[in-house]
Amino acid sequence: GYSAFVPWLEFPQRVFPVAPYSAPLGTRYRAAADLASPSSFHTGRSLRLVLVAARSLVDDGTLPRLQARFPQAHGWAAVPVPSHSEVAVYWSDLEAR
Repeated sequence: GYSAFVPWLEFPQRVFPVAPYSAPLGTRYRAAADLASPSSFHTGRSLRLVLVAARSLVDDGTLPRLQARFPQAHGWAAVPVPSHSEVAVYWSDLEAR
């Protein structure tokens, strides 16, 4: 299962946590921040997205569903991480619309 304690680094306008426990973000972002939500993310600016996900999301097949929430992504590239790492890192460039 997932831990209800989900820490993240806060970089204003740079990091948006998506987790099974989204209450710290309040009701405004609850649907978007919910890991199980089908809602999509959209941007009006071109930007590079770095997705850091728990390795368990790769192993259980959840990662493609999470990546699909970014329809402006043009392919995903894996970032090398140590083999003992508990995370998987991917990036994609999002095209502004």
